[in-house]
Amino acid sequence: MSTGSLSGSALLGSARPPAQLYDVALLDLDGVVYLGSTAVPGAAAHLAAAVGAGMRLGFVTNNAARSPQQVAEQLTRLGVPADASLVITSAQTAARVLAERLPPGARVLVVGTEALAGEVRQRGLLPVGPPAESTAEPVAAVVQGYSPDTGWRDLAAACRAVRGGAWWVASNADPTVPSVDGPLPGNGAFVDVVRATTGLEPSVTGKPEPSMHAECLDRMKARRPLVVGDRLDTDIEGASRVGCHSMIVLTGVTRPVDLLGAPPPHRPTYLGADLGALLYAHPEVRRLPAGWNCLQWSVAEPRHTGDGLALAGSGDPLDALRALCAGAWETGLTAVGAADAPAEQALRRLGIPIG
Repeated sequence: MSTGSLSGSALLGSARPPAQLYDVALLDLDGVVYLGSTAVPGAAAHLAAAVGAGMRLGFVTNNAARSPQQVAEQLTRLGVPADASLVITSAQTAARVLAERLPPGARVLVVGTEALAGEVRQRGLLPVGPPAESTAEPVAAVVQGYSPDTGWRDLAAACRAVRGGAWWVASNADPTVPSVDGPLPGNGAFVDVVRATTGLEPSVTGKPEPSMHAECLDRMKARRPLVVGDRLDTDIEGASRVGCHSMIVLTGVTRPVDLLGAPPPHRPTYLGADLGALLYAHPEVRRLPAGWNCLQWSVAEPRHTGDGLALAGSGDPLDALRALCAGAWETGLTAVGAADAPAEQALRRLGIPIG
């Protein structure tokens, strides 16, 4: 396998499938294994094949809505056998952070689900719900995690408590959650409401903070882990910060065009259409005298100031995207032109605007 920096200065090629090169896959869930209550097509079969190749699976989710046991049960129903001990949620991380600073029995306003309240309770703290009146007993902290039932009164209670001096902890700041209908409001969208109302900033404990991946690595005794996710700003940056190689899959939030403008901490080691990318060798992108090449695709450097990258070739559009990423990351250019009809068709399939 080629070598490269963890910051993602270039995509790596691999002569063997990642499932044979890495001992553990640290998998994000929403947008990677499932979309809401629906499995990503082929995900269970791909993961079963990866396990058959010797890879072990850990699950690391920024979604604080459910307990590890509930997550493991859903995975099992979807055909991915999982044990709760191998599931790390942002609710667990947020509760641990709270307990490290607050005294036992401290009151914590929970804006989220019962699963988040349960994690707070397990840490010896007292979870309380949003009070009906602004004169309710003060709380030491507010913890905010994703819940599809969060409403105005919940957010208003959080704003009152935060403005009154309570320590504000957010399990994660993802602005959206993937769904079969496209991205929908995530915890970050609700966090933004409290931020805009109070003018204050929360302590964010989930990805890309390294504690979640680090805990999963420790639990699984991983020697050569691979982080797999659908978000550049949480999964991929989180992998970089914990010192792991990473893979982005395009079944969730990230679009091909997003990859072209990704800053170094958000650049993955590998990219794939879905979890099937664990099961095949990845082609190398080669630097040419005047551009970049990936199998049958080539990307030419601009000849004149103001020009964009020029794509030409044929074959799998994902290989075209690999070559385009190499060009965009090295030059900083994200404008792309098609040099021939197959390139134009590939760009349209990838959803990349033609400059």
